[in-house]
Amino acid sequence: MLSKRSRTVLAGLALALLFPSSSAPQAADDTPPPAAPSAEPKAASPESVPAAKIVPAAGPETSRTEPEITLAVGKPAPPFAVASWVKGEPIDSLKPGQVYVVEFWATWCGPCLQGMPHISQLQTDYGDKVRIIGISKEEENVVKEFLAKDREEGVTWDQTVKYSLAMDAENGMFTSWFRAAGRSGIPCAFLVGKDGVIEWIGHPQQIDEPLAKVTEGTWDRKAAIAEYEAEIQRMKLAAVTRRLQVEISVAMRAKEYDKALSLVDELAEAMPGSPLPSTVRLTVLSQSGRTEEATALIDELVKQDWDKGELLTGLASGIATARFPGTLENAERLARRAVELSEEKSPGPIHTLARVFAEKGQLDDAIAWERKALALAENNVTILRTLREYESLKDAAQKPTEAAKP
Repeated sequence: MLSKRSRTVLAGLALALLFPSSSAPQAADDTPPPAAPSAEPKAASPESVPAAKIVPAAGPETSRTEPEITLAVGKPAPPFAVASWVKGEPIDSLKPGQVYVVEFWATWCGPCLQGMPHISQLQTDYGDKVRIIGISKEEENVVKEFLAKDREEGVTWDQTVKYSLAMDAENGMFTSWFRAAGRSGIPCAFLVGKDGVIEWIGHPQQIDEPLAKVTEGTWDRKAAIAEYEAEIQRMKLAAVTRRLQVEISVAMRAKEYDKALSLVDELAEAMPGSPLPSTVRLTVLSQSGRTEEATALIDELVKQDWDKGELLTGLASGIATARFPGTLENAERLARRAVELSEEKSPGPIHTLARVFAEKGQLDDAIAWERKALALAENNVTILRTLREYESLKDAAQKPTEAAKP
C-alpha cells in the first residue's frame, strides 16, 4: 500500500482525469490573483487545458441572488468610453458602418496572452473592415510595461499586438458590457455589427466564423439570438450550481453536515438528471462518518451506472483513496468495469485502475496500466507525473532488498 504522503500526492494528480473538462478554450476570472504571475503564458492548448471560468473564493456571506443579465446578443452595444489609449487611433464612440470587436483582457491572464497572436492575425487579415479593441481595467503603466517585455526572444508584446488597446475608465466598460452580459471569465469578446448591434459574445478563439459571416453580411442574427438565449440559461444554471457548491463547502468546513445535505437537495433540484449531486452527497456522507448511508448510496450508484460508466471511475478512485468507504477489491472491480466499458480507449479509467493497483501494493501492475494510459494521452502531465511516482516507489521498495544481498 502507498504511504500517506504518496497517496496525498497522487490524489491531487488524479483530479484532472477523473473529472475531464470540456474542450472549450480556457478562461480566467477577471479579478487578478493576489500575486501577479509572469507575463509569459504557459504553453497550452484548448484541448489540454480546462476551460474553467474561475470564480473568486466566497465565504458564508455568498449572495443567493443571481446577477441580472441585461446585455445579450441582438441588443444595441452600450456606450463606448475609455480613459486612455495605449495602442491604436483613439475613438470616442463606435461608428455606424464599422464592424468592431471589443475584447476584455488583462496582462496577468494566461489565456488572454495566448490568444493575442490569433487576434492580431485577424486584425491583419481584415484590415479596415474590422476594428479590434482590447480593454483592460489595469493601470496604464502596467499595460505599457507589459508591452515592452519580450513575448519570445527578439519579439516584444508591443510588436506582437496588431490591434488597438485602451484603458477602462473606472470599470465603466467592464460594468456596462462585461458584467451586464453576465460574463465571469476573460478573455471575452463582443462582436458589434455595422448597425451597432451585438452579434456575438464569447471566447475570442471561437470568433473566426461569426466574424467572417458578419463582415460578409451572411450572419443569421435570429439564430444567434436564440443560441445565446440558451447560453444565458446555461450561465444562470452554472451560477446557481457554483453558489450551491460554495455553500456546501462552507457547511462542510463548519461540520454542518445536515445543512450540507439540505443544500445538496437544492443542487439536485437545479440539476435534474446530472450525476453531480449524487457524488457531492456521497462526499458529504463519507466525510461526516455516515458510512452505512454512504455505502448504500455507492451500491445504488453502481447499479445505476454499471452499463453507462459515467460514475464508476470516480467511485473507484474515491474508494481507493479512502475518500469513500469500501474495499480495494471493490475499487478494482469498478475500475475494471470502467476500463471494459471504455474498451481501453480512455485514459481516465485506465489511470484509475493503475491507482487501485498502486494502493494494493502491486506496483508492477500499476506501472503497466499507467503506461497504457500514457500511450492514450501522450505528454499528459498528470499521467506522466503519476507514472514517475510509481516507478520511484518501486525503486525505493527494491533498494532494501538489494542492500540485504551478500
